[in-house]
Amino acid sequence: MRRETLTNYGVKMRVDSHDSLRLIKNRIYERAETEIIAGEMGGHPWQIFLDIGAHIGYHSLVAWKAQRNKGAEMKGTIFAFEPDPENFQILKENIFINTAEEIGAVNMAITNKTGEEDLYLNPLNSGDHRVYEVAGRERIRVKTSRLDDLDFIEWGKVGLVKIDTQGAEMRVLTGASKMLAQNNFKMIVEFYPAGLEAAGTTGLQLLLAIRKAGFLIREIVKATGMLNKIDDCRDDMELSFRYSAAGGRHCNLFCERP
Repeated sequence: MRRETLTNYGVKMRVDSHDSLRLIKNRIYERAETEIIAGEMGGHPWQIFLDIGAHIGYHSLVAWKAQRNKGAEMKGTIFAFEPDPENFQILKENIFINTAEEIGAVNMAITNKTGEEDLYLNPLNSGDHRVYEVAGRERIRVKTSRLDDLDFIEWGKVGLVKIDTQGAEMRVLTGASKMLAQNNFKMIVEFYPAGLEAAGTTGLQLLLAIRKAGFLIREIVKATGMLNKIDDCRDDMELSFRYSAAGGRHCNLFCERP
């Protein structure tokens, strides 16, 4: 029997065997990001939320709860993408125990190619599986897709996108031209230079790609929850230095167009 908790946002969560998000103890994960998602989806309850790297569904359920609190219960407004079969099973269980059928759970990795790829598993942290090679890890084959190849998403209605793929964020954006062509959406993007370099790119390249797509970038400061504006190339270099690949640190970025 899986352990279960009630989060601070009023959703029930069954957790993975290691409780990778520490929900049993803390009842919340990434407070600032949680508040952004709840605020955006509660303030605009009819928009679509894409949860790319959904894990066991925490952020998707926060978005669903925020929509439901506003009286919006529409199918096709939340899509949770998770490639790992075990995580996906827990994701489906969490949707079921919350009667959150409005969430569309999709068992695949979003990347820069459609087909199949190896997923390299972290046995101690189910939130750290990766679609690029990691020496010594067990691997499994999973389905993959570019966002551009998904025909069930109304791109003009997408309002918020969360991308947390352990360094494969650049691959996600490379296959997302239809989404990037839209104007009125925001993104929360993991910034993990060590993972980005292992996946074949760099932190600076990711920041440049986001900026070239017309977004303003703000660092979500973990300690305070404040949004620190990243203005220009000098700030990009400073951010990349603070979260250098050698140090293995990461943060999340809040990105919106002016």
